[in-house]
Parts: sequence; structure tokens; C-alpha cells
Amino acid sequence: MGPAQRAFSAAALEKVFFALLLIVSTWLMFHSFAVTDHVMLIGSKVWSDFAATLPLIRSFSMGDNWPPEYPLYPGEPIRYHFLFFALVGALEKLGLPLDWALNLPSILGFFVTLLMLYLISTAVLRDRRVGVLAVLFALCNGSLSFVEYFSTHGWTPRSVAALWDLAHFPSFGPFDGSEILGVWNLNVYINQRHFGVALALLLGFVWFSLRDYDRPVERQLQWGVLFGCLAGLLPLFHKPVLLVLAVCLAVYFFLVPRLRTFFLTMGASSLAVMLLLSLSPLDIGPGATPAGVRWAPGFLVQGGLTAENFLRFWWLNWGLHVVWIPVALWLMRDKFLAPRSARVLAIPALLVFAIGCTLQFSAEITANHKFFNAAFLLLAPLSAYTLVRIFDIGAGLRRSGRLAVWTAGGLLLLATVAGGIVDLMPIKNDAAYQVPDLPVHPEARWFAENTAADAVVLNSHFLYHPASIAGRHVFLGWPYFTWSAGYDVEARRAVMAEMYSGRDANRMCALLAEHRIGAVTVEDTNSPDMVPINVGFFDARYTPDLVSAGGRLRIYHVSTLCPPGGGAP
Repeated sequence: MGPAQRAFSAAALEKVFFALLLIVSTWLMFHSFAVTDHVMLIGSKVWSDFAATLPLIRSFSMGDNWPPEYPLYPGEPIRYHFLFFALVGALEKLGLPLDWALNLPSILGFFVTLLMLYLISTAVLRDRRVGVLAVLFALCNGSLSFVEYFSTHGWTPRSVAALWDLAHFPSFGPFDGSEILGVWNLNVYINQRHFGVALALLLGFVWFSLRDYDRPVERQLQWGVLFGCLAGLLPLFHKPVLLVLAVCLAVYFFLVPRLRTFFLTMGASSLAVMLLLSLSPLDIGPGATPAGVRWAPGFLVQGGLTAENFLRFWWLNWGLHVVWIPVALWLMRDKFLAPRSARVLAIPALLVFAIGCTLQFSAEITANHKFFNAAFLLLAPLSAYTLVRIFDIGAGLRRSGRLAVWTAGGLLLLATVAGGIVDLMPIKNDAAYQVPDLPVHPEARWFAENTAADAVVLNSHFLYHPASIAGRHVFLGWPYFTWSAGYDVEARRAVMAEMYSGRDANRMCALLAEHRIGAVTVEDTNSPDMVPINVGFFDARYTPDLVSAGGRLRIYHVSTLCPPGGGAP
């Protein structure tokens, strides 16, 4: 095969590889969320996060949420980066079905993230094999969750066969107490749909900065304005990725001098956009979380922050990557100071890694995982480079030596991705919860037809409330969502408890009016997270506007509870 034929064959295989990445991205998003016959099919692995995602989307597509408020804590400016969900809501409002409106940008974001990772790897390390392996490492995390699985189920052929039907993640720390976190597998990307899109922008910037050709000043100015405007919107789209992008921009300003006009223009444009946002009602600003930025060394390292515990934690969570990355830096040590070398990936990634290990930006330290996810994507090509070098060493040996080295390399590669393969199975086998959507959901349809688009509903349960499905705000959403976004949950819970107590109808009506509540739902609930509801008070005094099938949920329009002229309803 001649050089031209080999080039054609490589290009064709590359296109097939890209098509496979698109297929994987599409499967992931539609497998975890779809709508069939007006019933939402929500994967159990995304069930929790989507209880916050869907109310946010519907507040834009079916409600009136501008200037934006958090639909799970209305009455204050939104503190959560909402722009992705506003765009999804706009797509649904324009006529796209909900699942397509959410999944299409999610597919595009995740696919472009993988594509950019491949292109960055080949641009910097000049080897398609490195690009393929880097993408494989992004899809199959390197954690030692496979060790936890086999330690529980036994290291037998039967346990290997049982993997195909595995329904639960072997490790999902810190939520299940494991030291191995559940934030490295693909579950992150099917839950946090906006994260993949933000990472696509980040890696697109990195690829543009490291491509192997010069650009005239005019072109740098044009692209600098474009990337700057997109980066300036990141406070509304995904704030942690903005910080990662800022680190990369600062490092590349020194490492890639030929593009300094581009970097300066991008920085100035992004600051101009953020200044305009700070003067508008859309500003969610750095003060969104009352606690602010805090010193929190160690991230989630258990047993105290010592060198041994630190290394153990990252060995459990990143596996052999903690070996491959330093080895790659050592192998490229003579070229580390060259303009286009490992340093353009390693320096910003290690700085971001250090930020995640030392600072806390939100109420929940686990949210720092986004810095490590981004850092790993920048470091994955280095891990891939080490594995490729192992196979290249084998290629230079005689047959017996080559076979031995290739076998060892294959086993090492398998050990590197085994955790990701194990963690892929629960996503493949995920069952779907069914949530009726508006046309077949009488309670949600009542809210859509009988309340104002910007109404607030006093909600008697938290997750997938019919008012949320109809795009209305609920007075207080699931406490974990609102607390982690920086809202005062206890203050609102106290007001909710007073309104539901039934001690004083006049006081209840005053509070309903103060918080612009348009409707109230009442039901018996034994949840320790929910405030007590005096069901007898409402049953004795008022006639519900709607009672759900089975009689569990009663819905009252605020005019039923508090007639405009006062007096008994």
C-alpha cells in the first residue's frame, strides 16, 4: 500500500471513528431521557438531577421566568447558571419535543468534547493512536471500581459474565461511603447536560490555540471576539468551566506567543460581556453562594490530608493514570520546554487540579469534581502517549519480545479502562421511571390552564410536582437542590410550615399574597424532609378545585382559600 493509499485509509477510518463517537453520544442521551406517548422516560441514574433540570427547562418553555428566578426557590434572582436550560426551553417553545430539545444540544456538546479531545491529542502529540486512546480514557474512567466489584462478587468467570447485567455502580462515593467517587463515569455527562457543552467550548478553545499554523492579526481579532463573547456568557452557562478557561488563557498567553493578539482580544471581549451582564438583571455573580470561596485543602481525601492518604485517594479514583501521566512527562522531559509539547496540556491541567484540591466554591465540596473532570481531559493525551510508547517499544523487538511487550501493554490498557467498562454497565442496564407529561397529566394540565405563567405554587411534595411539569414555580424545591445552590432553605421551610399549619387562616392568606402564590396543593405526607401539613384544616374549611385520581392530592386556587373580598370561602 502506497503513501496515498495509507493516507486515504487512515482518513476513512478517522471518519468512521467520528461516526462512532456521534452514535455513542446519541445513545447516551436518548437512553437516559426520552418521551413516548406524552410520558417522560427518565433513567433511574438521572432521576434525582432531572427533578431540578426539568422544572428549570419548563419554567422557560411553559412558564414566564424572565428575569430568571430559580423555579425551586422563587422570589430571588437566580443563583444557578441557567442559560443552557433556557436555550432548551426556547427550543421546546419553538415546537421541538422536550426530549429532542434537551438531547440535541446535549449530544452536540458531548460529541464535540470527544472530537476536540481527539484533535487536541493529534495536534500536540502527532499520533492518531494517542487521540483514539485519549477518547477511550474519557469514555472509560480509570478508577479502581472494578476492583471493588470483583472483591464483592469474586474474581471468577461467572462474575465477569454477570457484569453484562450489572444494574448498580459498584462505587458511588461519597454518597455510598466509598472512597471511589461516582463523578468519573459517564453518569456525570448524562446528568449535567450543560457540562458537556461547556467542556466542548473549553476544548475548542484549547484546540484553536494549539493548532499548528499561524494566523494573521485580523483573523486573531475576529476569533478573539467570538471566543470572548462565548466565554463571557459562561457565568450564566457553567461557572466552573469559566475558571478553567481563564487558567488556560493565562497559561497560553505565555506559552503560545504567536497568538497573543487572539488571547488579549478574547480576554477583553469576555470581560466586556461579563461587565454588561453584571449591570443587567441576569447577573448571578461570584456572590451567588453566600459562603463565598473557602480554603478547603484535600478535596474528599479521607483520614486527614497526608501525602499517603492523598496518593491513595487519587490511586483509587484515577487508577493507572496516576502512573501514566508522570511517565509521559518524564519521557518528554527534553521537549517539555519546546513551544508545542506536553507542557501546553500539563501546566494548565495541573493548575486546575491544584485549585480543585485547595479551594471550595460552593456549599458542597463534591461540586469541585468539575475541575478534576476538566483537568483529566487535558491530561488524558499524556496517559495515551505512555501506552502508545509501550506498544512502540514492543514493535522494535523480535517476535517473542514483541509478543510479551504487547501482551503486557494490552493487560495494562485493560486495567486502565476496566473501571470505566464496569461503570458503563449500570448505565446500559438502567431502568426508566415514567412521568406523565401535560396532555396525560390532569394535575399538571390544571396548573397550566388555571394559574398565571409566572405563578408560584405552595407545594406539598418536592420531586416532579405537577406544577413544575406545567412550568410554574414551586415555593420550595428539594432541600438538597436549593441548599447546594446557596439558598436559605431553613428560612423558607419555616414560612412553608406556617402556611401549612392551619393555625391562622388570615395569616396564611397574608403569606400567600406576600409570596405571590397562586395555588396550593395539600396531601398526607410522612416524609421527614417535608413540613407537617394540617390536612384536616383544609378539608374542613375548603372545597378543592381539583382532586387527583385516588384522592391523594388536593389542589386549591388561591382565590378558593382567600376570596378577593375577604370573609369565609
